[in-house]
Amino acid sequence: MKISQKLRLFWQYRTPLNLLFLLEVIGGIFLLIGVVTRISAALSIIDMIGAIVLVRLPDGFVDGYELESLLIAISVSLLITGPGRISVEWDILKREIFPRGKAIIQKQREAAQKMTNS
Repeated sequence: MKISQKLRLFWQYRTPLNLLFLLEVIGGIFLLIGVVTRISAALSIIDMIGAIVLVRLPDGFVDGYELESLLIAISVSLLITGPGRISVEWDILKREIFPRGKAIIQKQREAAQKMTNS
């Protein structure tokens, strides 16, 4: 699909695509700084699946939807693991929206400390 065709498609479906654009920009910023990481990752997965199905599928995998597939894989890993230790949720807020990931890491630390103390 040529760039002119993509721009025409963008202006044809202006409102939903503008919302998707905002989702990608704001969600990307949230992922970078580590705020609401799991929610942003889930929305990014949905967005990339939509991009593959609606725009990139006819182009094939190579020079088509390979980047979107990579972004889905990255978002799935962030969805599973949650924010890392260098994130706003971990350091400043001292909590997660979904605290399961931090609890798992704390249990691993406690187990490692017990092993070193024994």
